[in-house]
Amino acid sequence: MQSITYFLFMKTKPYTASFAARSVLMLFVLVLFAGMNLFGQTFDKYYQDGRIYFKFKDDVNLNIAVRSDNSVDFNQIPFVAALQSQYRLKEMSRPFYLNNDHKLLRTFMLEIADFDKINDVIQRLGMEQALEYVEKVPMDYIHYVPNDSLYNLYNGPNNWNWHLDVIQAEQAWDISKGSADIKVAIVDNAVWVNHPDLAAKIVAQRDTYYNTGDANPPTTGDPFDWSHGTHCAGLAAAITDNNIGVASIGYNVSIIAVKAANNTNANGIYGYPGIQWAANNGADVISMSWGGPGYSATNQNLINSIYNMGIVLLASAGNDNVSTAHYPSGYNNVISIASTNSNDVKSDFSNFGTTVDLCAPGGYASPGPGGLLSTTFNTGTYGNYDLMAGTSMATPVASGLAGLILSINPALTPAQVET
Repeated sequence: MQSITYFLFMKTKPYTASFAARSVLMLFVLVLFAGMNLFGQTFDKYYQDGRIYFKFKDDVNLNIAVRSDNSVDFNQIPFVAALQSQYRLKEMSRPFYLNNDHKLLRTFMLEIADFDKINDVIQRLGMEQALEYVEKVPMDYIHYVPNDSLYNLYNGPNNWNWHLDVIQAEQAWDISKGSADIKVAIVDNAVWVNHPDLAAKIVAQRDTYYNTGDANPPTTGDPFDWSHGTHCAGLAAAITDNNIGVASIGYNVSIIAVKAANNTNANGIYGYPGIQWAANNGADVISMSWGGPGYSATNQNLINSIYNMGIVLLASAGNDNVSTAHYPSGYNNVISIASTNSNDVKSDFSNFGTTVDLCAPGGYASPGPGGLLSTTFNTGTYGNYDLMAGTSMATPVASGLAGLILSINPALTPAQVET
């Protein structure tokens, strides 16, 4: 913003009405562009820059060579190759392959360099009779309420285990303290796997954005922003009864840590490759504390395939206090989690409505305890523990409980766990 101020108000220029109008227009354009960059997107904050899914109809015969890294040469699909020079195509891939699901194997992702022409490309591809659908790839964001000074006004010397009290965790632990054989996957911006209250619980980790075996946050950026996934992991399954830190509802269940963000934007989540990896690597429960308004038939197909493996999927309902559809929580076969406060009523920020399936503690009542205390990457008042609130927090609490339920009977179906 400093460069914008300098350009508009410090540069010597005779004042005219037309210059003023141009200046206002320039300010609007620059602020709009800057605002979009805050979300890590330059064209539409709710959809990934220049990325398109398209799926071939089930009755179309396919003979398309896919490389070991899932990339596909443009020439393998002639009607795509025909667009290459006009729209500066960057890459094509078949991103999903879970269970050799025929719908996923017929779905491809195309990436173009000219973001502003994405609708033109969708229109061109939509004319192909061989395709069932063409769609933009949704962009998702994490769902926590920032723990800033205003929220701290609600956080006095309170019982920071209130969320466990509300769900009667101690009574649940009398029945089961969970099994390490049950694995809860935290698919999020990152997880600090060396946290003293988490390290012994991590049984697998992956960065699915950069395709590495390291789910840790980057060393650059605000450590608090990069604590979201670590906080969620602690709520679901922090080491319990170890004389340090916090307790978790999951108690003895294990954690699969999946980093699904690029290192320049802690809030943007590229989560669907992450949940595919988790499903392929032993997850019994997948916790998704992120989302957005964009629906995708491709993502629904992936969700269905994971659900058919018997894996429980839970996602945050969103923090906009609205009843409109939100994804992935709004997809079929996902348990949508709304947030309640310490009085066990709906949090004022929580989404609600017919797409919500369950509620769990996510924070805020005034007066009284506000956020949930859990493990973090940043160092705050409580060391590497801090307060956050949101449906993002409610979801791993519910996910840890799902892990506890499966510990009693691993044969339960996702529908049985939900009910």
